[in-house]
Amino acid sequence: MQYQAIIYFLIFVLAILFSVFLTKFLMTFLPKFGFMDRQEKHSTHTMSAVRGGGISIFLTFFILTFLIVPIDRKILGLFLGCSVVLIVNIIDDMGKFQVTPFERLFWEIMGILIVISSGIGIDNITNPLGGVIAFDTVRFELPSFLGKGHGIMPFSDLFTIIWIILMVNVLNWLDGLDGLASGVSFICAGTLFFLSLLPFVNQPNMALMAIILAGAILGFLPFNFLSGKIKLGDSGATILGFILASLAILNKGKIATFFLILGLPILDAIWVILRRIFIDKKSPFVGDKKHFHHRLLKIGFTKRQVVYIIWIYSVIFAVSALLLQGAEKKLIAIIVMTSLMIIFAATVVFMSRNKPDIE
Repeated sequence: MQYQAIIYFLIFVLAILFSVFLTKFLMTFLPKFGFMDRQEKHSTHTMSAVRGGGISIFLTFFILTFLIVPIDRKILGLFLGCSVVLIVNIIDDMGKFQVTPFERLFWEIMGILIVISSGIGIDNITNPLGGVIAFDTVRFELPSFLGKGHGIMPFSDLFTIIWIILMVNVLNWLDGLDGLASGVSFICAGTLFFLSLLPFVNQPNMALMAIILAGAILGFLPFNFLSGKIKLGDSGATILGFILASLAILNKGKIATFFLILGLPILDAIWVILRRIFIDKKSPFVGDKKHFHHRLLKIGFTKRQVVYIIWIYSVIFAVSALLLQGAEKKLIAIIVMTSLMIIFAATVVFMSRNKPDIE
């Protein structure tokens, strides 16, 4: 056991060093090709920062995974699916060719279909009332506009598509302050690592992938949070969401765990979508400064304080996810968490109503 702990620690350190090296290299290399942060209406980032730093996380994760973890069809599928999503968002990060939200969504779905075809999917979830809810036994006919022979899709595949797209957009929308999305992603990866080591889970290969991802993020984080010289960019935020969502499925479907850790960003994303569609009467993909972290800034918290608040929240519920094993306990935790978040979020929204928008 002690020997295994040393191995995991050395791999973690290796991933950190690899990520630091790649991040420093990208900070010099990317600006030559126009990867600089753009001033957008919903952005709080500075103009001087390099954009697309998530590439270092992607490369660190997959290079070390291929070197250390036994490769199977699922890992190859994850790599290919992530590559499709990464390339599209790299093009957008360059700023020379604008990728529309619908084009990005299309390619995200293509990447997810590659992942599903490799065997990654949510076949069932634990029923807190007993037993399991099987998704792979429910099937539905695809829309007729897909043409003759469009066929039947299992509900498990549809649920997997929805889950990964949700996580991708949650992390992308969370990337509004330096270190926010990358820090929360580090907490998620660390939680997956410890979950993988629990006796009733016992997934050593998953633990290796999670610790590599955690190290890759931690190597990038100081340059993103402390100095603000490099940003995740759309490529980094979407890839983190894509990888974490896929690892959650591979880790024996730890969907409830992610709902605990990312409950606040998930609820914020759902609220933003509903508000934009039904109140603001606009596309849910049009950015603004009405996310939860923007609201905290409006009522007087500094950017660093907002990041710390959401980090602390994520750590508290990550620890809860590790300690509260069993569907019933996690369901109760999710209900309590959701109630507290709604009260907290409603209070923050009320306090920020008459405050001027942040610059």
